[in-house]
Amino acid sequence: METHVKEISLTMKRVTSIAAWFSYFSFGMAYNFLSPALVELKNKYETTIDEISDVFTVILLAYLVGALTCGILFNYFNRQLMVVGLLYIMATG
Repeated sequence: METHVKEISLTMKRVTSIAAWFSYFSFGMAYNFLSPALVELKNKYETTIDEISDVFTVILLAYLVGALTCGILFNYFNRQLMVVGLLYIMATG
């Protein structure tokens, strides 16, 4: 039983690499933009740094749940439509 795997062109490899880089770069920017603002958030919400820094745990848990959920949903629904829908949800948020 032979499986034919089509070789990916160099251009497509580069485009995929750039897309992956931009997605991880944007995740890093979104995750780390709160760090410099912790003192201002602490003062605004009249709380401590320990309590306000729980937001990082919530962000990581939400990322984990979203990744697991999408991984399961991508098996049952059209991936291209799911990506468009998820980008719409992100843009709306």
